[in-house]
Amino acid sequence: VPVGSAFAHKWILEKAWDRYQIPKPFSKVVFYLGAPLFVEPGADLNRANQQLEVAIHAAEAEAVNLIRQPREERS
Repeated sequence: VPVGSAFAHKWILEKAWDRYQIPKPFSKVVFYLGAPLFVEPGADLNRANQQLEVAIHAAEAEAVNLIRQPREERS
C-alpha cells in the first residue's frame, strides 16, 4: 500500500539524503493511503518498483493537497 504524508508545519533536515521531515508539535498531519499494489510471482520487479514509485509520489501529492485544503472542504 503506497503511503503519503504531509505536515502543516515541519522541520526539514536539509543535509539528509532524503530531506527528512519532522512535524512540529501540534501541527496538522495527513496520511494518505493509496490503492494496494500486487506483484504476481515471476513479475518483472523493475517494472513493479517503477509502479510503486509512481504510486508513492501520487500518494504524497494527495496528502499535500489535503493538508492545504481548509478543513470544511476535506472529506
